[in-house]
Amino acid sequence: MSGNRLGSTEGDHDLDFITSLVNCTKLQILVFEDNSLKASLVSSSIANLSTQINWISLGINEIHGTIPYGIENLVNLTFLSLESNQLIGTIPTSMANLHEMQALVLGRNKLSGTIPLSLGNLTLLNYLYLYDNNLSGEIPSILASPTLIDVILSNNNLTGSIPKELVDISTGVLVFNLSGNALTGLLPLELGNLINVADLDVSHNRLSGSLPNSLGKCVVMEDLQLDGNFFEGEIPEFLQSLRGLENIDLSHNKFSGRIPEYLGELPFLTYLNLSFNQLEGEVLTVGAFGNATIVSVEGNYGLCGGIPEHNLSICPTYSTNKHLVVKIVIPVISIAASCFILMASFFIIEYGVSGRSLAEGDVHSYGILLLEMFTGRRPTSEAFRDGLTLHDYVEMSFPERVMEVMDPHLIQQLEADGRDHILESIISVLRIGVACSSQSPRDRMEMGDAVNQLHSIRNLLLRFDHGGEGTSQSHL
Repeated sequence: MSGNRLGSTEGDHDLDFITSLVNCTKLQILVFEDNSLKASLVSSSIANLSTQINWISLGINEIHGTIPYGIENLVNLTFLSLESNQLIGTIPTSMANLHEMQALVLGRNKLSGTIPLSLGNLTLLNYLYLYDNNLSGEIPSILASPTLIDVILSNNNLTGSIPKELVDISTGVLVFNLSGNALTGLLPLELGNLINVADLDVSHNRLSGSLPNSLGKCVVMEDLQLDGNFFEGEIPEFLQSLRGLENIDLSHNKFSGRIPEYLGELPFLTYLNLSFNQLEGEVLTVGAFGNATIVSVEGNYGLCGGIPEHNLSICPTYSTNKHLVVKIVIPVISIAASCFILMASFFIIEYGVSGRSLAEGDVHSYGILLLEMFTGRRPTSEAFRDGLTLHDYVEMSFPERVMEVMDPHLIQQLEADGRDHILESIISVLRIGVACSSQSPRDRMEMGDAVNQLHSIRNLLLRFDHGGEGTSQSHL
């Protein structure tokens, strides 16, 4: 009798028909799911049905009240579904007497209290669905059972850590969903014992630490949802052994390092969300990374490259195997100073004083070049519209918000090197770039002043890079 519109307007007596079934001593199946039944479950005679009944499905109705005590009298019950109703109160501890129970489906109600320890006595239980309630407290370790197939406790108020016993014993689990709770601690190493799990979801909790390598044993996994936690460390290499992965969500964590190439080569991958972590380096453009509808990487300010749809900055071409002052700042400043000197010499020889207006124009160009070098943004970027220019973008950041406009790679290297004088030097270079690229030629810095200041910044950095001592390196 499922999928109809059974039920009255007021609904107070919608379950009275159960009383008429009490004398049906051979009744084994009662299915009235997906109707409009509104009565209280307590007021019904459901606990007085024949002990021969083994299947009750009253889900997807508007049944309210509490789960009645006495339901444990239905000792042959193997399937009980009361999901998607308006039930309140706690889960009766007496349900532990339903030793034949294989499926307990109480999700999407308003049940509260803790998960009864006594449910651990249901040693034949295959399916435990308690999702979308108001359950609180810790997950009982005693729930562990080798018969469990689906464990869905998502969207409650559960706290504490994930019991290692639950995943150590329940090796036959296919679906393991604890998402949307307040669980803390590390992922237990024993998760690797879920060798048959296809769907692992612990998203939106408060879990932390690195991912255990034991997860590499879950080779049939298809969906891995870890988003919304505090996981850290590099994305582990063991994931490449999970060749059946279709959906991976690692977003909103603290993962760092580079994105492994193998992620783009997983043959069945249809969704990969790496957004809002601390990842860095170049994003590939091959495999799954060539499709912006599959891969999301936003909110990782150390990433560069990738396909245009990812809207990342262009990757720098400099070497990355030395300290920041050697590999980036000093060479860039030196090159910029050299360009200024060559330009000034050219105009003095070719044009003399009459070349001043042309020189001012090139001062502007090199000012923009400096800003581009240290912000990682091109003046033609789509971010600059409605009259906003690269010059304005940097100028408005002074003095408190300069780091917000700097190239993310520089920021990460600054944090790694921990050198305040480097940041001060970069800010000084940005000020020169702003001064040289002023809209009005009269406001632009003179060539000679720009060169002298760049020399001073470079020499200061060289002294710091040599431990504060002078350098024998020749001047430009």
